[in-house]
Amino acid sequence: MKYCSLSSCPGPVLPEEEPRKPGVDLMDVDSAKEDVFPVPSLSHFDLNETNAIARMLGSIMDQVRQDVWKEMLRAQGKSGHDSRHSLGTTRYTLHQMMQQEMNESDSDDMDLMQAAEMYTDLVAFMSVFLTCFEMILTDLMLVGLSAANVAPSPVSHRPIMAYLGLFAANDDSILSCADDTFTWYHSTHRARIDELITKKFKKKKCRVTFQSLDYVDNILTRFYSAHLLDDLARKYKRSHGQYYTPQSVVQFMWDRCFQDIDGGGILSQPMRRVFDPSMGVGAFLCQYLVRLYHAALQNDELWHDSSALKSLFMQLPSCLWGVEVDSFAYRLCKLNVILHLFPLYLRCLTLGVSFQGLKLDRLCLFCNDTLVLALPGAQLHAWEHKQLVKLCDPAQLQFDMILGNPPYVHRHHGFEAKAKGSIYDLSLLGSRNVQAYNHFLVFCLERLHPTGQLCLITPTQWLLYRFGSAISQNMGRLSITGGLFFKSKKIFARTKTDSIVFRVRRRQEGKVCRPLIFVEHKSPAAKLSEILKVYGRLAPDHHNASDLDIKYKLTSTEDVNLISTKLHSSFVHLFPTTSAQNDLDALTQHLPRLCQAPDAPLLCKTGRSMFPLYGFVVRNAFALECFGENACNKFLKPAFYWSWKMSKEKSKESDFWATRDSLRMAKQENTLAEAIPSDCGQNHRFKIVQPITLGSYTPGAPRQRFFLDRDNLSITPQSLYVTLADPSKAKQMMGFIPSGNGTCDDDEFSALCEEAAYLFFTGLLNSSLFRFFSLTCCRHDVDGHLRFYSGNVTRLPYAPPTPIHAQTTALLVQVQIDLRDRIFAMISDLPKGQSRPIIDKVRSLTWDLDQSAIDIVNQHVVLVDNEEAPPCNNAMDLALAQGGGLASDRLIRLMVTQSLMQHAIEHVVHDLYKVPWDLRERIEREQDLTLNAQWENYQIALQQQSPLQLAESILNGSTVVQSIVIS
Repeated sequence: MKYCSLSSCPGPVLPEEEPRKPGVDLMDVDSAKEDVFPVPSLSHFDLNETNAIARMLGSIMDQVRQDVWKEMLRAQGKSGHDSRHSLGTTRYTLHQMMQQEMNESDSDDMDLMQAAEMYTDLVAFMSVFLTCFEMILTDLMLVGLSAANVAPSPVSHRPIMAYLGLFAANDDSILSCADDTFTWYHSTHRARIDELITKKFKKKKCRVTFQSLDYVDNILTRFYSAHLLDDLARKYKRSHGQYYTPQSVVQFMWDRCFQDIDGGGILSQPMRRVFDPSMGVGAFLCQYLVRLYHAALQNDELWHDSSALKSLFMQLPSCLWGVEVDSFAYRLCKLNVILHLFPLYLRCLTLGVSFQGLKLDRLCLFCNDTLVLALPGAQLHAWEHKQLVKLCDPAQLQFDMILGNPPYVHRHHGFEAKAKGSIYDLSLLGSRNVQAYNHFLVFCLERLHPTGQLCLITPTQWLLYRFGSAISQNMGRLSITGGLFFKSKKIFARTKTDSIVFRVRRRQEGKVCRPLIFVEHKSPAAKLSEILKVYGRLAPDHHNASDLDIKYKLTSTEDVNLISTKLHSSFVHLFPTTSAQNDLDALTQHLPRLCQAPDAPLLCKTGRSMFPLYGFVVRNAFALECFGENACNKFLKPAFYWSWKMSKEKSKESDFWATRDSLRMAKQENTLAEAIPSDCGQNHRFKIVQPITLGSYTPGAPRQRFFLDRDNLSITPQSLYVTLADPSKAKQMMGFIPSGNGTCDDDEFSALCEEAAYLFFTGLLNSSLFRFFSLTCCRHDVDGHLRFYSGNVTRLPYAPPTPIHAQTTALLVQVQIDLRDRIFAMISDLPKGQSRPIIDKVRSLTWDLDQSAIDIVNQHVVLVDNEEAPPCNNAMDLALAQGGGLASDRLIRLMVTQSLMQHAIEHVVHDLYKVPWDLRERIEREQDLTLNAQWENYQIALQQQSPLQLAESILNGSTVVQSIVIS
């Protein structure tokens, strides 16, 4: 049987109760006693206080969860409550869970326990939520009618039942026996849950009466996010792309829209049609209802017109549209909308309006997938079928206001979201294989009324990358009014991507388009509330130029083809810039391009696409054992690949290898060279490789990781690689001329020149200057990785080097490679996990090891006179050998020297691009790099030389440099 069908549970009988009596109003702080927990009004809102109430509800949910579990065990004929297994790692999505069959086999017991655990969480949450829902409605009604001297309806001793009776059966069925999937426990234990809440609040000296909805959204949203959504994500390591928008951001987005609204404001007739394509629990739709209610309250004529208010109330269900794929969130959304419609209903009652014999239209809210919009049967679900047919066709249905937060990932809720081609114009998408939010964006653009507004919060990638070029062009033909950037984790704590709130209106004939503005708050320490406050009051014409944290850029949008022609289908040149960017652009605007352009020296490519990738990559030892050496040599190639999963993490990859190679998923790898049946990159003698995931900028790795491959590794889609566009030009670039003594044939000499050229470009690509160039052209993706797509690298400037610049950089890079070989050779024998802090220091070019790291090195590293690591072959060896000391002393000298090498490379690269010293300092400061800070005590000595002289001194191990390293 289905595990959610508890046949032995009592029927959902609603017990008779006395009406809930109003207590002390949380909003009335002055009249409250000292033992009352106050919650101020929205204008003086304190997040900590609503968090405290949400935590109390979470505590009550824990108690209910235990009781739900006992009920489920009894329904299955089991006894006891200590039979819960710890959660395994098999991950169920909400949809899969609700379809899972319950059986008694021992082999499936862990899967059963997981599904039952999740279901218990959902039932417990719904039970507490429904109880709060009824408490809020009852309080609002009793307090409101009492203030108006109107007697409440005695329907079943529960005044709210008359209100719920106005809704169609499909809409209020959550509160009836027709829908017992999640509500059966509440139906039979409502009095007990109400008692638990009352006791909990009394224990915390908090007597609650809800007299308005001003703070209810914050409490319930926080309760849902922290005590259900985050909890499920933490247990099952799945977020399903669900990142619920903070209430402050929802309010901010509606503020932006209502600052520029046409035709009589929110109360205009006919009513505005509002749509949220991924409505979640209904935050955007409910905020609209809150604003509409307050607008009616402030309109004295309307507020006292019973007929007009009744008409307004009756129209609203057909004006609110939304779609949500998560069936549980969909239920909560309907409850939330019903809750937020109630204040208007209550005002009508106080004016003497009778709703006897009336029914509201059905709520236009659908449990469906916006990417597919599956149509139900026309006979059994005629109304829903008719409405969804209209929603599928932009010619039949358009919206005045579209606001939302579409899902951030391609996969959500456990299945791949494959958009239905019949409802999506691929010419606007460019490709079907794009992130889900791109489909949502196109869907909304096509259904936007000519005078309507679209306001979404999405990742920033579609503004920049090739998969967003078609969308960007279409947006340019409309009229995007502006974008407000938010750094990663400012809004959504569990994401690594930057977000943007943007607003779109259609161009209207005869109306002047407003300038496009992009704004970014640069302070990493600023809180979300502070950023929203600054964005809310921003007036570009009167902006204080001394506010260094705010950067913005205004651009005229009169040119319809601005994006598609002049800006190459990207918004990147419209983004706000810093003074360092502007000065650097002025220095480099005349330069040719580095990659993917005519006469550019480099070509940028990605690894060969294979599916599934993990099925084509095998361990060397496994391949030799299974296939033999001859077959491996003939069909397999060494490859650069890493595994970021482990066998204990349930996945398709672990399932695939479970019966094939038990060691394949034995450990999580950082970099793993294995075998792969691919020739991608094999035909290049040298290439520069950047692992897309491991190459991202993080606090532990603040620089990009481009490394030189001399081993002809194959490249998987996990990496990109860079090659010389014309290797024959390497000799000329490096300024090398054959000696003519016959000791070096042409092929060998060409290989040496080519290798030197690759060393030069490796140094250039790993420099802080190139990092700055790339950050201004690219953005992090949803996983926090910086992607170097072809459309991005064509904007990177290239300063052709003189032979002395090229040769010096190549020598410095080779020495740095040798130094890192020595460092990694020293720490290779450290216990597992102990080398990570040292590696992070090496990558961040610092050397300040703490005492615990020093002790570990001295304990496990044995110094030998004749190290097997390749020597540096220059006078720096002398500096490294001097000073003696323990293993940690030598390691620190190596780390200091490799940092100094990068310091010299930075000098040469900046000299090549003619970047003055003060601009270089600003560039590094804006990137939060510390290389200059590490060497600031030695700047006087180092700056006395030109960059090339400094590099020569370092390579030759001058006295000054030796003293720096040894000290």
